[in-house]
Parts: sequence; structure tokens; C-alpha cells
Amino acid sequence: MESRSVKEQGSSGIQTECAMTAELLQNTLFIEQQVINDEAPNLSPLALAYVGDSIYDFRVRDYLCRRYQENLNRVNSRKTKLVCAKAQSDLMGYLIEEKLLTEEELSVYRRARNHKSQSHSKNSSIMDYRRATGFEAFLGYLYYAGKISRLISLVEKGLEHLLAENEAKE
Repeated sequence: MESRSVKEQGSSGIQTECAMTAELLQNTLFIEQQVINDEAPNLSPLALAYVGDSIYDFRVRDYLCRRYQENLNRVNSRKTKLVCAKAQSDLMGYLIEEKLLTEEELSVYRRARNHKSQSHSKNSSIMDYRRATGFEAFLGYLYYAGKISRLISLVEKGLEHLLAENEAKE
């Protein structure tokens, strides 16, 4: 596909590009036959978070491209607000408050949240950073456990909640 500027792409170009990206990633990243299943809960919390971070970033991009048909600068601005540690912490808080997680999922989240880390975010509190790490590990766990539909469903419920909150504030 020939590279064009955001202005040249327009809404239909963005929609087409997003659909192509989603299809490509669905076919390459989310192949359920390649999951670890039984070993997923035992993987390092930081390894789960590392994978979960990229999965969440992709799911946010995919969701925003499907929901908003506007220029990529605006979509990227929305994405930036949703992938920060504070937003991830709030999203996880919502999932817990609504009792949408199983005990095993909560256990993975808590293990990663409580894992000693040598680093922390410059732009968020330590609590938000740890909760975000737990959230990312939870997503990594779902991915490796082969629970892709559940991963997508929970992320989309959380994003709908965050976006509704953001729109109410504006």
C-alpha cells in the first residue's frame, strides 16, 4: 500500500487501513493454536506485562479506528490518553469493581501488581504504575491462555467505560 499523508487518506482510507491492519494481526498474532495454555499462569509477571502492553496498544488502536472515523492525528490523540498508566489503572479498577474477573485472573493481576520493579513511570503515581503493570500482565495471561475472545471483550468493555467517562468530563 502506498504511503499517503493523513490529510490525503480521509475517513475511508483510515477505515480501510484499520481493517487491513486488524485482519493481518488477527491472522498472525492471535493464532490460538500457538498458545501455552497450562503454563500461562506460571510465566514471569513482567514477561506477561511486556506482551500484554503490546496487545493492549493494538486493541486500543483497532477499537478507535472502528469507532471513530476521523483523521489519524485525532485517533492517535485519543489513543495516547487510553494507553497511559492512569487509564490502564482505571480500566482495571472498573473490571474489578464490576466483578468481571475470575479468581485466577485476579491472582495473575495481583502477582504482577505486587512484583518488585526497579522502574516506575515518570508521569503517573506508583500505585497507578503498579496497577497498570498488573493489567498488562493480566492481558498477557489471557493471550497465552488462548482466551482471545475474553481478552477482546473485557478490553472493549473497559474502553467503552473510559471513553464514556472522558466524554462526560468534556
